[in-house]
Amino acid sequence: MDAGWRQPEDQLSHSRRASLRRARRIAERIGQVASEVLSPTPDELGPLLEEAFRVEAAGWKGRCGQALAHDALKGTFFRRYTAEACRKKMLRLCFLRIGGQAAAMQLAVEYGERWWLLKIGYDEAFAQCSPGALLLLETVRYAAVRGLRSYEFLGTAEPWIEAWTKRVRPCLSLAAYPANRKGFAALGTDVMAMMRKRLW
Repeated sequence: MDAGWRQPEDQLSHSRRASLRRARRIAERIGQVASEVLSPTPDELGPLLEEAFRVEAAGWKGRCGQALAHDALKGTFFRRYTAEACRKKMLRLCFLRIGGQAAAMQLAVEYGERWWLLKIGYDEAFAQCSPGALLLLETVRYAAVRGLRSYEFLGTAEPWIEAWTKRVRPCLSLAAYPANRKGFAALGTDVMAMMRKRLW
């Protein structure tokens, strides 16, 4: 990530820039637009994290049951992880607010001179103005201004990411299963899912 990303719009295609300008105008017609990159204290974390979970659940992830608010195991993991990241002062909770309401969220950590994007989500009530893309624009700008070396999207390569970068780094996933009935069942389920992916 070089200094050119301090103006991320200049790094994007003409059509992508036009799309973001249009989204911003729509958002501004709804209400005042503000972005926040927060590094909360442990005392501030609880309500902010719940707000982020609520925003994520207000989109397709909520409908599909994939939102952290609906997944007890992942929700618990992220609550514990964010508490530790907060204690180490590397947690970043980001919001795009429209008319005072959280329209999009990001859960990230700033570590090793990099921005690690862990979770994203947006409230579908604001879908017409692409709040997730508007927030992404601002967090990329924030990372560049801070002089971070890279912005790591994590997860799988998806079409919306290609608007921002063509570079894909290999990622390794590690899973641990307890040596009990539930652990073996989870291992079996995961092995079957991996086999299905390879067959398709």
